[in-house]
Amino acid sequence: SSSLAGADSGNYTLSLVGAPTATADITAKQLTVGGSFTANNKEYDGNTNATINGNSLTLVTTNAGDAVTLTPVLVFTNKTIGSGKTVVLAPSSSLAGADSGNYTLSLVGAPTATANITAKELTVGGSFTANNKEYDGNTNATINGNSLTLVTTNAGDAVTLMPVLVFTNKTIGAGKT
Repeated sequence: SSSLAGADSGNYTLSLVGAPTATADITAKQLTVGGSFTANNKEYDGNTNATINGNSLTLVTTNAGDAVTLTPVLVFTNKTIGSGKTVVLAPSSSLAGADSGNYTLSLVGAPTATANITAKELTVGGSFTANNKEYDGNTNATINGNSLTLVTTNAGDAVTLMPVLVFTNKTIGAGKT
């Protein structure tokens, strides 16, 4: 809405037909994340994925009226077990909404949370045989044949069972457990 100004502007009208044009760029506005979130604890599963529990995250400096929302993706900083582990917004977090194409997301200074990764309980499957022994005053037993397996380990994790065998008591007997 160009207009004329000045003491004599009332003596003129403005026509923009054939007026010169120019080009320039409009770049995306960078948004940062404010607010806070909480993350759920989890059992070890071999990856860093985390899930959100409470979310009051906000996008800082969006233009009024624009439809832009944050789609947060959370990760632990590493996959190992521990208490009070740091959870961050992953680079795969994204913007959504009708106006999201006008913005980019910066995670610099984004809020973090803490959560726990607890150890995964493994069960033992398969079978084994034990050697007979002469009474020696203790319950120690030795393995003869071993096809023991660990059930429900995560793919790619290097975990082996180091079995220690014992008789249920030290007294002599046949067919003892």
